[in-house]
Amino acid sequence: MHARAVVVFAAVTTGIVAYTWGPLFRIRTWWGHDDPLPDDPVIVVVFSVIAVLSFAVLLIRRRLLPAWLVISGAALAAWLTITTAWSFDRSDTGRETLLIAGTLAFGAAAATLLDLRRLAWAVWVGLHVGLAWSFLAIQANRPGTIDRNNDWAGIYFNRNSLGLYAALAALGSMVLAADLIQRRGVTPRWHLGVGLAVLVAATVADARLLVGSDSATPIGALVGAAFAVVGALVARRAVGAGMRQARVVGLGAAIAVTVGSVGFATRSSWLGALGRDTDLTGRTGLWSLAWDSISRRPIHGFGYLSAWGERPFRRQVRQETGRRLTSAHNTVVEMLLGGGFVGLLVFLCFVGGVCWLVSMTAVGRRSLAALWPLAMVAFVLVENLTETLFVSNHLTVALLSAAATAAWIGRADDAPVGARKASAPGM
Repeated sequence: MHARAVVVFAAVTTGIVAYTWGPLFRIRTWWGHDDPLPDDPVIVVVFSVIAVLSFAVLLIRRRLLPAWLVISGAALAAWLTITTAWSFDRSDTGRETLLIAGTLAFGAAAATLLDLRRLAWAVWVGLHVGLAWSFLAIQANRPGTIDRNNDWAGIYFNRNSLGLYAALAALGSMVLAADLIQRRGVTPRWHLGVGLAVLVAATVADARLLVGSDSATPIGALVGAAFAVVGALVARRAVGAGMRQARVVGLGAAIAVTVGSVGFATRSSWLGALGRDTDLTGRTGLWSLAWDSISRRPIHGFGYLSAWGERPFRRQVRQETGRRLTSAHNTVVEMLLGGGFVGLLVFLCFVGGVCWLVSMTAVGRRSLAALWPLAMVAFVLVENLTETLFVSNHLTVALLSAAATAAWIGRADDAPVGARKASAPGM
């Protein structure tokens, strides 16, 4: 790469490292901080600077952006910000929603600065900075890296974050390895050998971190992403045989929704067989409590992420669950609670556009690298069914806009499925 390309890659990777929270938060604790860390003034300033720079990049490179993603993303950010007007905690809702907009901007900006393949590698490197730090800290038995239940947390302060990023990194490694193998005819042999060796070693280490965290939800997200990738590969055959691409994607979406709905309805049988709680570790009861509150303000909600500041609701949740919780552990429920049905509708429009963009690219192109946006989005969406990750400065939020933008830009950089002669993948 040229010097300018190296600088851009390094800048994007540094931003990704920050959005994984762990490394930045650990560095911040070296000289003290205001609790909690996401609200710490220094942390807020760092992410605000990244957001401003990201918006500047998007303003310059706006012609590269898919119109629907811009419209739906702006509408979502605007509505969540508007909910500040009736929020129980206006400062918290205002800060969160503005930084969510900045996080979406960072993801889209990163995808306009790097092509799809380099973006995938930047995410891979950014994830492994914190994961490698975690691995070394755990081996050294550093304070806070192993919780009181003997589960691994690494530098991420809790096991679920470690498990999430370990699973996401392993998924990225597998897609990148498959892409390297596909491109073996145009890749120098030593590049191929070193690249595959690094990816295999990283996957093994990531799997060990995931097992050590004992976090189950990322495994479910991995399975969901795997099904999406396999489905896209099967769909490519249908497109190659002459079936309309949009029809194939629509059919695949219907199958995914059906399988997910049936899986949730029958969870008591298969989760029990796997030795897991059929109430999803108390989540279903929490969702019922949240639904009771949603019925009080069904149209416009309580202000995004602010319902947990209402004392009666917070007290009821603690009485029913025995824990002090600050989220619904489900982004759909959280969106209903904070933004009402209006917020949910806008959110689904945004997510639907993202899914359409990454699915059309995954199904319509030959390159295995074109599967990366779909794999990332599928993982993030499944994970958000059992966690509230649509929050400010979280990498998974940036991945939604990054994957969709990368898919849109890269759709013309690869030979389409059904072409008579496959050219070397160029994304």
